[in-house]
Amino acid sequence: MKAFIFDMDGVIIDSEPLHNEGILKTLSYFKVSFEPENLEQYAGTTTAFLFNKIVEERNLQLSIDEMVAYKDQYIIKGIREMNLVPIPGILDLLSALKVREIPLAIASSSAFPVIDAVVEKFQLSNQFDIIMSGESLPQSKPDPTIYLLTAKQLGVNPVDCVVLEDASLGVQAAKAAKMFCIAFQNKNSGKQNLSQADQIVAKISDIDVSVL
Repeated sequence: MKAFIFDMDGVIIDSEPLHNEGILKTLSYFKVSFEPENLEQYAGTTTAFLFNKIVEERNLQLSIDEMVAYKDQYIIKGIREMNLVPIPGILDLLSALKVREIPLAIASSSAFPVIDAVVEKFQLSNQFDIIMSGESLPQSKPDPTIYLLTAKQLGVNPVDCVVLEDASLGVQAAKAAKMFCIAFQNKNSGKQNLSQADQIVAKISDIDVSVL
């Protein structure tokens, strides 16, 4: 292992319920009906990808940019005001990697302002060498672009990177990038097929960095 890349939502912060709430609030505001149980299949994708999919399938005349902005504002407000804490074990994992001087990155499907809100809330600004947002890329997970670009910016070969994910599409993206993928079973991320991961853990504390 020469670098460790973190997904954010559902890995660093248990924010999937907040994101799902934000998506449903946004769709309601723009008068789009949507069944909540259909959200699980989009876990790990960008907000723009999700809204584009819904709008295209229903041939709606809506501004994706306006929908994304509405949802992101809702999420940022929630992150700042709610009593959210880091996922148990994540701070210890960061410390263990830092001691070993392993380059660290976030590669999240969330927009930069949302990532910044999490980093600021948990005072993580000095922890990560690279922060990458999928919202700034043309392709969403499971496309591997976000992970390949993160590895490139870190100056590390993709095969030497370890990724921590919680969503099926994120695991697929990591494996498509030829990276070693650890999947965290977060119950709040819904029913995710994590079978493609190289390792599956029920707790972050189950990750032993000494053997990676």
